[in-house]
Order: sequence, then structure tokens, then C-alpha cells
Amino acid sequence: MPPRSKQSRIDWHQCSSCDCTVSSRDASLHADQCRPDEPMQLKTLNLSNIKLGFFSGKSKCFVGLLTVFGDVPDHLDKSTSDRLVFMHPSAMHLGGFCIGQPVVVDNTHVFTAWPCHGVSPTSVGVSQNALDVTLKLKPNVGVLVYKPIHPHIPATELCLTVRSRSSFADSQVFQAYVASKLVDQILTTDSPVHLTYYGCPCELRVSKIAGEGQHVVKAPLSPPDVTTSPRQHDVDDLVRNLSQEIDTLRLNSTGNSTREIETPKRHLGKCKDFQSPSGESDISVLPHRLFQRTDNVFFVVNRRTKVVLESDSDVLGNGSNKQTKTVCVEDIGGLHKQLAVITDMIRLCLDTPDIFQQQGLSVPHGVLLYGPPGTGKTMLASAILTQSSHAHVVTVSGSDIWSRYYGESEAKLMQFFKEARKRAPSLMFIDELNAMCPRRESSNNEVEKRVIACLVSQFDAMVASGDRVFVIAATSKRDDIDPALRRPGRLDGEVEIGVPSMKDRVDILTCQLRNVRHVLTSTEISSVAERAHGFVGADLSAICKEAGLHALKRTELAKSPDGAVIRQEDLVFGLGAVQPSAMREVAIEIPQVLWEDIGGQADLKHKLRQAIEWPLKHPEAFRRLGIRPPRGLLMYGPPGCSKTMIAKALARESGINFIAIKGPELFSKWVGESERAVREVFRKARAAAPAIVFFDEIDALAGERGSGAGGGGDVSDRVLAQLLTEMDGVEALQDVTVVAATNRPDRIDKALLRPGRLDRVVHVPLPDTQTRREIFSIQFRKMPVADDISIDDLVTSTEKYSGAEVRDILTPVK
Repeated sequence: MPPRSKQSRIDWHQCSSCDCTVSSRDASLHADQCRPDEPMQLKTLNLSNIKLGFFSGKSKCFVGLLTVFGDVPDHLDKSTSDRLVFMHPSAMHLGGFCIGQPVVVDNTHVFTAWPCHGVSPTSVGVSQNALDVTLKLKPNVGVLVYKPIHPHIPATELCLTVRSRSSFADSQVFQAYVASKLVDQILTTDSPVHLTYYGCPCELRVSKIAGEGQHVVKAPLSPPDVTTSPRQHDVDDLVRNLSQEIDTLRLNSTGNSTREIETPKRHLGKCKDFQSPSGESDISVLPHRLFQRTDNVFFVVNRRTKVVLESDSDVLGNGSNKQTKTVCVEDIGGLHKQLAVITDMIRLCLDTPDIFQQQGLSVPHGVLLYGPPGTGKTMLASAILTQSSHAHVVTVSGSDIWSRYYGESEAKLMQFFKEARKRAPSLMFIDELNAMCPRRESSNNEVEKRVIACLVSQFDAMVASGDRVFVIAATSKRDDIDPALRRPGRLDGEVEIGVPSMKDRVDILTCQLRNVRHVLTSTEISSVAERAHGFVGADLSAICKEAGLHALKRTELAKSPDGAVIRQEDLVFGLGAVQPSAMREVAIEIPQVLWEDIGGQADLKHKLRQAIEWPLKHPEAFRRLGIRPPRGLLMYGPPGCSKTMIAKALARESGINFIAIKGPELFSKWVGESERAVREVFRKARAAAPAIVFFDEIDALAGERGSGAGGGGDVSDRVLAQLLTEMDGVEALQDVTVVAATNRPDRIDKALLRPGRLDRVVHVPLPDTQTRREIFSIQFRKMPVADDISIDDLVTSTEKYSGAEVRDILTPVK
């Protein structure tokens, strides 16, 4: 019998044109495809069209055909075989791959190199599960295999997203099982992890991984564009510099000459006799042009790595909010002081808590943002969360925790705090805290009371353990929150986000118009902001939107080729189209009454302007001169002398927010409701400041105390007491002027007429001769008049007539 033939040897062939190494069996086919005048660029090479496997030049990066290897050795379990890449021993020797060495496959996955004679020398074999689940590629396509460029970084924290939800996914036992199974594995962002837990397949994905030396890499939340971290940019720069050196390098006899020498085509012998052109057998330099994605940093998991599991829905939900609309600090105007206060508190809690602890002081762990709706509380919190990129962000809303099942609401709330403490330093944001934690004495809902108790206990536990967690809460109704949350140790600070001032409105409008085409000057923006009394940030944003729509319509009508450009007239139109948020509940339709529509009484008009318009429009002049403006003004006189009409003209001409209240409409049959109505009126006036509050027929509201049938306990006395307190009480009334009208000043309580309350009393007399003449002239402008009618005769015959009676004379004529 002839002796058994030895195993066929594998020869390799190096092409002198493209510097690639191919199998000797494919040499003739490669020679037909190789073009010396067009060197192959792997950066632009379509790997899906690769038909021949090869080694790329000096880097020894292997491009092999991906095949399914089904003959897995029996001593290897399924989970181990899914992490192996099978290569022919000759290919491993040529590329310098050692048995059991980690190799990078397809630029994003790390496998373990394993020799196998059953694989073609120019192919790469993986299991069917690795092909379908891990690589997600089709067979017979080209794939890159190379040794990692840099040493693996030991992982300190590993965040995994559970893709397949199960009942055991949140258990500590499952988390410990995952941590034990991942020891010594090499992972990067977006790497899939497949485990079997008690027969149940579990699919996980690496969402975030951190290593020693503050290397933190986060995975994109959806199929995104490739983004790089600072560490990844360093890798890119290093690889790019190496590729430039390789591109300028040519083979020569001495190894250091720059003269190009064409290497003749030669035949390589057995695999064991092969040496690389530079004389080295292990070259790990990888040209940058091989990469389609070079931003991966690989980490090795050890027993000290902290493993955190989170649900896929939570990650996508939180991430979608950030990707939908990212708010930056630069996008917020008029809140610089509040931003500085909150940032300092966060810095003390998250960055330097040791300073407080060394001094025996407690670290602030929470702040409450309060103010009217639309002032920017949520937007400010979102900007702070975006700015704090080093902290984990947890967002809580009422809809996230409420449940109809007993105890589940508290469990969800505890889970949020548990996540924040586990991934400290963390920032928590709770929006609309008043809806989640109302006053317990006014609530009949047991679920709300249990949630409040749970939230209080979580705050206390967080403070006691010294966790680096800071809570930002927002509300538009501060007084409706349970007082237990507002004490120090829980929500330590309270920051008011109030109605913006004149300077703040200019800043807000400037920010809103930053990315809009406009031709507005700073003076024009200031003039619009000066007229926007009581407008909050949301209202000013609506003004800009209305201005943009108006500019678009104007451009379409004019058929301008330049497109829509916002001008001052567009902004003024938007100012008239938008109503202030603070005035929507109490604002009335201001009649179009001008000063010129009121005949005569020039002295009265001048006094009203001095007492009301000047302090509200020029407060800096009063402060500079040290003059305290009047708090209120009372107009009294006979009925029909245009007291109410003067108030209407005052509201129209001043352009200041105007709140009209009729005395009887504040009364209610329910105890305490009348006083509360008075408080609400002044609360809204403060929110809409500068504003004018007009009380018509104030004698019905502020009658002399003790004159009612109920004695001192009469409801009118309680309303009067509340009115006196609001006008001149402990809380000062800033930029709000009270104007009252009555024809019975003798019935008004004397406490209301003292200085500091209604300290200006103006008598509105019956119209004199000149006033009646102007009234007739104004009325005659609106109707045809015969030539034989004499205004002088009408003026003479209407002596001691009121303005309403003078006007009524012309009614039958109409």
C-alpha cells in the first residue's frame, strides 16, 4: 500500500502591485482582477462584493468570506461557540493571530480566534446564531478581522439594556447572574449579549460602558449617525497618523530609505516559512482606510465591574425626549440669576459634598421652582439637565407613577429613587409636584397620601445616606404642595421663576429671534418689550410665532423673492394677537375709548396721568427722586359724570394691563370664598404687573365696618379686612395701582382712605360750560346736524346736567 498522503500544504502569494497576500490557488484569478495603475483602496471597497479572501499589505488585516461553521466541537457549549471565530491555522499564522486571542470582527464585535482545518484558508467561520444575532450579516460576504489596536480598558461600570422583558429582569439574582457570565468578556458600546436564564433566552445590549481613566462611551438610542467621544477622537487621530505614515512608506532593501523599489513577484513557500516584507511576523498597525467606523473603544469586564440593568423602554423614552428637542442654556433668556443659584446648589451636592461634610453641614439635595405657568420652569430644568452631562438624569411625572393597584404607585416612585442612587451622581426632575403631592389635609385620596409619605421617606433616606442625588421640582401652585416637602432637608431651596421684567423681556425676545430672519434693531425690540406688560416667556414665544406668520402672509401678498423677513410691524401685530397668560382669567375686552372721546375735564385727566401712568411707566425716575408713588386713587362724584368712562379711557391710553372688578361679584354665600376671591384678584394683578385694578361701585364692597346687620362678623367686614391687607399689608403691593369709583364716598370705610391705600381722592364734578360744549361737539361728529341747531343754546339749557344726561338729550333725535 502506498503511504498515507500528508495534508496538502497551503501556499500564499504576495502581489507586488497591490501589496495584498492571497492564497496561491487564487493567484491567477487575483492577477486578472488586479490593476497596477489603480491601487485598491479598502476604504471605498464594498465588502459585500468580495469573492476572494486576502491579507491587506503590511497591516495583516484579514478580509475573509463569512461562512457558517456548523461542526462545533462537542466540548464547547453554545454560549462559548457563539463567541468564537474559526480560521484556518495557516491564515492565523500569517496574520499573527494566536489561539484564544481576542480579534475584532466587522469593526464592532470582539470574538475569540480559534483554529480549524475545516474552514477554507480565505474564509472566516462563525456559528449560525452569531451570524444572525450578533453580526446580523448574510453568508458569503466579506468581513474584516484584525487584532485590536489598543489594549483593552478595564471596565468599571457596565449598563445593559434588557431587550426581552421578563418577570425576573429586575431581580438582584438575575443581575448577579449576568455579572458573573460576563467576566473576562470584551465589549464595546452597542454590543449584543445573549444569555439563557433557567431556559429562557435573554437578549441584552450595552448602552453605556465606563472604564478606568474616566473613559465613558454611550451607545446611540436609535439607529443613529456615528458619534464619537473625546477618547474615541484620540483613537481616530492616532490611527489616522499611522495610516499617513504607512501611505508614505515603500518597501526597500534597507528599511529606512525613501527611494521606491518595485518588489518582484515571488512565490511563497510553506506557511511556516512565511515572513512579512519588513521582516516582522507580528504587525498590528491598521491603516485608517480600512475603517468604516473607527470610534470603538473596547473594555474588558472583570469581577469589580459594576453591572446595571435597565429596561429598553425607559432608555428609549428618556432618550427620545432629548433627541426631539434639546434645550441649551443659551436658549433661555431672562433667567440668568435663577440659573446661577440652581447651578451652585447642584455643584455643591454632586461635585463637592465633602466640603460640607467636613464642616458638619448638610448638603442641599433639592430645590423647588415655582411661578406662573409659561415662565420657563420646565425649560430651565431641561437646560440644566442637558448641561449636566456627567450626571445621570431621571425624569418623574405623575403619569409615570400613578396606578390603580395597591402599593404599585409607591413601588414605582421608589424604583426611580433607587435608580438615581445606584447611578449617582444623578439629577432628578419632578414636574408638576403639586399634582403629585397635594396637601394631605385637603386630599381624600389615600393613594396621594401614601405617595407623599413615600416621597418624604425617600428624601430622608437619601439625605441620611449622603447620596449624590439632587432633585429639581417644578410647580405653578406652591401653596398647594404638602408642607412636609418644603422644609429644609428635603426641598432645601425655593427659586421663584416670576413674570419677566422689561430687561428680561428684551433678553427673551432676542433669544427667540436669534434663529429667525429679521431686520429688527435693539431699539425696536426694546420698544415692543416695553409694551408687553405681564407677558411671560411662553407669551413672548407666541408673539414671535404670530409675527412670523404675519410676515409670511405679507410676503405672499407682495410676492417678494427674498422670503419672509420679520419687521417691527409684524412684531407689533403679534403683540396685539397674543393675550398675556396671567390676564386670561380676569382680562376684559377693553373698550376703544380715548381721552379725546371724553369732553373737557383736562385737569382730571392730568391728575390721573400723574398718579397712575407716570409711576408705572417711569418707575426709575420716582426711585431716583425718592418719591413714593400713590398706591391707589378714588374717583367720586354724582352719577353719570363719566367716572367709569374715564377708567376705560385710562386702560386704553396707558396700555397697561387692566383688571376690572365690580364690587358685588366678589361676594359668595360660602364662608371664606369672598375673601379668597379678593386674594385671587391681587395675586393675578401681581403676576401681571404693572397693572391697574379698577373697582367700580366700591361702596358696595368696602362699606363702613359694623354697619351691616351681621355686626362685626358680617361678610362685608371680612372682605374689607382682606382688601385692606392686600393693599397695604405685610406683603407690599409692587407695580399695582388700585383705582376705585363711587358716588357715595361717605359710605366707604375710613381705613381705606388713609395714605398708603387710596391716598389720592379726585372729585369728578358735573360738567361745566366748556365741558358740555365739548360733549355736544363730540356727539355731533357722529351724526348729521341741521344748520339751525345752535350748540350754545344747548349748552345754556343743560346747566347742572351730568354727562350721561347731556348725551341722553340726543337719543330721541337719533
